[in-house]
Amino acid sequence: DNGEEAVVTSDAKNISVTEFYEKIKEKYGVNVLVDMIDEMILSDKYKDTSKEEKEYIKEKVKEVEDSAKQYNTTFEYLIAYYYGLESKTEFEKFVSLSYRRNEAVKELVGKDITDKEIQKYYDENIFGDIRTKHILISIDTLDGMTTEEKNNKEKEALNKAKDIIKKLNNGEDFDKLAKEYSTDTKDKGGDTGWFNTGDMLEEFEKAAYNLKKGTYTTTPVKTKYGYHIIYKTDEKKKPELKDVKTTIKETLVTKKLSEDSALFYKKLEELRKEYGVEIHDDKLNGDFNTYMSKLKTSSNNSNNK
Repeated sequence: DNGEEAVVTSDAKNISVTEFYEKIKEKYGVNVLVDMIDEMILSDKYKDTSKEEKEYIKEKVKEVEDSAKQYNTTFEYLIAYYYGLESKTEFEKFVSLSYRRNEAVKELVGKDITDKEIQKYYDENIFGDIRTKHILISIDTLDGMTTEEKNNKEKEALNKAKDIIKKLNNGEDFDKLAKEYSTDTKDKGGDTGWFNTGDMLEEFEKAAYNLKKGTYTTTPVKTKYGYHIIYKTDEKKKPELKDVKTTIKETLVTKKLSEDSALFYKKLEELRKEYGVEIHDDKLNGDFNTYMSKLKTSSNNSNNK
């Protein structure tokens, strides 16, 4: 009665449910409780397992199975070592909880994103696909070269690129020059194919998008690969906002979460408050609040580094 039922009996003394609970609470209470609360909430929020969640779980299980084969060990050993779990079923539940937490957080962050933010991102970051061709002059440095030797090689590459631009200014054919001088895609006349923002190196993209169709860069564009002369061959119309609004929102959610890692925990707190979660054990409630505060503080410190 009243939590005094014996879990263990002996000739010396008994161990009651309450005693056992207090020991477990002291050592594992907060971690277990957080997971139990979130499992309870998220099972209500996402009553059915989505196709995406099933695929995610399957993918994570396969990753562990592949690692087990690679290191000639068992699936059970790896999940016990890295996660403290005992079975595949436990691991799948663990992955499911992680997936649902992420989905819930993204959904809550998404609700805070305004149409004004979406419009601003659309105006500044969304462009139509473009197609270019380029001539790349690599900087032929080798390990063991002195700084002076490397600088000389870079000057050689830069001067070579400038000479090619002079040839273009004098009316020579871009494709022929690409075949003769370029160290990349020379057989295609330097053609890069169609691309959009994020597909190429930032310096290359910026220069390419600033070009008008049918024009080339009049100064060499430097990237980690060397010096490029870029020619914009074609461009497509910018997509309508309604066609990319969902993608923009997803991008902004990811951006906000990467810029503020504490936001993840703040949104989970919001969700728990939304469900009216109250912890009636004073000790656990205090430990819970301390634990959450530490998570957010640790995340903020990480952001500030």
